[in-house]
Amino acid sequence: AVTAVVVRRLVVVTVAAPKMETAGVSSGIKNTFSCSEYFTDKDWRCGKYGPLGLIETVLKLIAIGVGIGSIALYDPDENRIPRLTIARSCQIAIFILLSLLNLAWIVQRVMEKELCAIVFGVFQSAAHIVLTVVLFTSGDPSEFVFLFVVLQMWGDYAKIAFIYIEDEFEVYLLDRPKLFVITAISIFIYIVLLLLQIVVWYLDFPIIS
Repeated sequence: AVTAVVVRRLVVVTVAAPKMETAGVSSGIKNTFSCSEYFTDKDWRCGKYGPLGLIETVLKLIAIGVGIGSIALYDPDENRIPRLTIARSCQIAIFILLSLLNLAWIVQRVMEKELCAIVFGVFQSAAHIVLTVVLFTSGDPSEFVFLFVVLQMWGDYAKIAFIYIEDEFEVYLLDRPKLFVITAISIFIYIVLLLLQIVVWYLDFPIIS
């Protein structure tokens, strides 16, 4: 008799346990955190963007080489902050903003699970950060800044052309209109940097030299 009672209780517990667990999940008692909700459903991959994407990549890769190569002008021994002009200070502020935006873009690329774009974004951010530091510490990195900005700007022109042609193109959290606006703003920022560089050449440079 005792054995029969024990067996019946075990059966009751076994049957009731899944129901209790299910009820706990539905009522919010059991709530596990999952990082997958912050990522796209796509697999990890390298995206293919056709000829315009290739043009953008090549132009920006050259720009990255120019930006990172500007480290050759790094000279921390001399304090150049007192000699910073308004135009140069504006350039530095914009480069800091672009560096932060490119770091944020890396996060988006991770969420998009696009491997090649992640690697590209790391070097893109590094180039902007290096140029920011060089603008602080070197006498005249104007040639590097000018070439870097022109290449980045034309790379964005290729990108905006690609977005315009590809009607259904979008990435995680950013649909086509948002990408179009972001790229247009990026082009505008590089145009401002270009104009500031012209100011540095024709107005500031004769003073600071």
